[in-house]
Amino acid sequence: MKVSIALLTKNGGELLKQCLHAVCSQRLAGPFEIIALDSGSSDGSREVLKGHSRVIFSSIPASEFQHGRTRNLAMRRARGELVAFLTQDAVPAGEDWLAHLVEFMDTHPEVAGAFGRQIAHAGADPLETFEIAQHFETFMNRPSVFRAEPTSDDPALATQKACLHYFSNVNSCIRKQSWERIPFPEIEFGEDQAWAFEIQKAGLATGYAERAVVRHSHAYGALNQFRRRYDEARFMRRHFGYALIPSWQDAIRIARLHTASFQIHLAELSPRPVASAWLHAAIRAWASSLGTFAGTRLANRDGFLHRYLSLTEKHRRG
Repeated sequence: MKVSIALLTKNGGELLKQCLHAVCSQRLAGPFEIIALDSGSSDGSREVLKGHSRVIFSSIPASEFQHGRTRNLAMRRARGELVAFLTQDAVPAGEDWLAHLVEFMDTHPEVAGAFGRQIAHAGADPLETFEIAQHFETFMNRPSVFRAEPTSDDPALATQKACLHYFSNVNSCIRKQSWERIPFPEIEFGEDQAWAFEIQKAGLATGYAERAVVRHSHAYGALNQFRRRYDEARFMRRHFGYALIPSWQDAIRIARLHTASFQIHLAELSPRPVASAWLHAAIRAWASSLGTFAGTRLANRDGFLHRYLSLTEKHRRG
């Protein structure tokens, strides 16, 4: 079999049903399998998956879940030469999502894995929509295949270097032959970017399949926004040495810049935004900046403080 789709699930709710419907609606010249690996759902997701005629279902205890290790398990169980990963809250935006991933991988045999574009769910927070669009715009009008290049160790280039080995298993396609050579690292967070980094170090390439689009976004409050940015910055510091926001002064400066950027965007959406929208923009900007600062400065701390600040740890607990 050429293609497998792998879904990792836990309490997916309504979005999982939408994801499953969209996956089953894919048009591809040839058969594909859908495997679902659940880790302790208690909201009926397990029953939905087990009862679906197209899904090959298996499960593990919640305590055994880990982003890298569990994806390696899914790769071993998949029969396809290409394995497309989706998170349970990522919904393919059209019936050709899978075909676009496969086409990209076939066109670029040097690519070990590719990630696709993300857009926000309908009705998402306009600032969430704005940030997702901004992120993927950084890949426009650039080569779609990424290889490691010798670069300066200048800390100011951290963002550019991070962009080079950005990867997201929210929406990705992995060549099984390449994975057999370099499996996902068994880490709690960032297994996708860490894998892409190792792939490029080994002389292989990753890629961006722009036409393979999914809808994916979150509705985080301020605290969870802080926690998410903490996890991201901690990962970047520990695995790549990038200090995204190294100082308190940088945190203040970036929070102010993002507040202004958000407020300009809201003004473009509505000529007279209400005061609560301005406040929301400021809260989101400061939560993100302070979370990134904390993750950078506390990257080597474990224990109680990390467990409280980390969104990954919060999800593990509950």
